[in-house]
Amino acid sequence: MSLNPGNRNTFCQRVVTMLAATLITVTTAQAAPSGGEVQAGSASITQNGSLTLIEQQSSRAVIDWRSFDVGVDEAVRFAQPGSDSATLNRVNSDQISVIMGRVDANGQLYLLNPNGVVIGEGANIDVGALVATTANIGNSDFPGSRYFAEACFGHPSPSKRQILNTTVYAYGAPTVLRTLRNHLFAALHNSLSDSTPT
Repeated sequence: MSLNPGNRNTFCQRVVTMLAATLITVTTAQAAPSGGEVQAGSASITQNGSLTLIEQQSSRAVIDWRSFDVGVDEAVRFAQPGSDSATLNRVNSDQISVIMGRVDANGQLYLLNPNGVVIGEGANIDVGALVATTANIGNSDFPGSRYFAEACFGHPSPSKRQILNTTVYAYGAPTVLRTLRNHLFAALHNSLSDSTPT
C-alpha cells in the first residue's frame, strides 16, 4: 500500500501533474460505453438514452468494449445475479477510460484498460466491489475473482485491501478515484499509493 519513502513525494507530484493535464481534457466527456461484446458467460447489453444496462445471467461474465466512458449525464447499470457475481470489462482501445457519471452494480466490477482509468470527482459509483487496473487477465483466468485478487494484490482476499472514500493513484497510468461506496480497489503490478496531495 506504500511506495519507497524516498520516491513517494516525487511520484505523487508526477502523477498529480499528469492527472491535472488529463482532467482538463476529460471533464466535459459525455460519452457512454460502446462496442460491448460478451466474450464469456451470459449477458445482454442495451442502451436507452443516457442509460447503458448490462443484464447478466451467469455468475461470471467477460465483456470486451471498444470504449468504456461514462459522461456526466450518463449512467451504467450492471444487473447481476447476486453480490458475489462479477463482470470483467476489458477495454480494447488506445484511449483511457473516463468515468464522470454514475455506475451501479449489485456485485463486483473489474475494469481493465491498459491505458488507464480516470474517475472524476463528481462520479457516483455504487457497487459491491470495484477493481480498476491497467493489468490484463485472460478469459480462462476469470472463473472466479480469487485469481485476479492474487494477481493484483498478492493476496487471495481483495477485502483485505479495501480503500474507502479516499484519493488513490495507481502507478504507471492516470487513475484518480474519489467518492465511492462500498469496496474500491486500484492496482498495477502491486504498486499503489494512498497519499492525498495538498
